Amino acid sequence: MAKPTIDVTIDEDGNVTYDVNGTKGASCLTDLKIFERALGVQTAVQKKPEFFVKVGAGPVKVGK
Repeated sequence: MAKPTIDVTIDEDGNVTYDVNGTKGASCLTDLKIFERALGVQTAVQKKPEFFVKVGAGPVKVGK
């Protein structure tokens, strides 16, 4: 897997957009904390499909 990257965009009105790539599950939220402290807290979140991937859980067997 490639190293995680965070693209930060600041528009003309000062709105900050973070785009996290290369992570799975909610770990992206932890990665963003340093940027949020420096640039501002999020007002809206749009989660990518990778956010909903279960991390660290192996296959589950049911029955025999």
